[in-house]
Amino acid sequence: MAILALAVFLALSGIALMLGFLLNQFHWVLVVVPGLALILAVIASVVATKPLKSERFPELKAQIDSDAQALRTVS
Repeated sequence: MAILALAVFLALSGIALMLGFLLNQFHWVLVVVPGLALILAVIASVVATKPLKSERFPELKAQIDSDAQALRTVS
């Protein structure tokens, strides 16, 4: 998601730059629209770098650990 948002930001920035030069005037929308895509890319990057919670299926993990311990004692 972050890479897609970054690609959208780059595309919209290029389009805004071309429109700014073509029309020879500056409008606030030419900054806001690519800025929203950049904010989305930053948020997606922050969410993607957060570590995952590993407390899923604690009973299953405990059962696998006890089975592995039992197999170690048998061999």
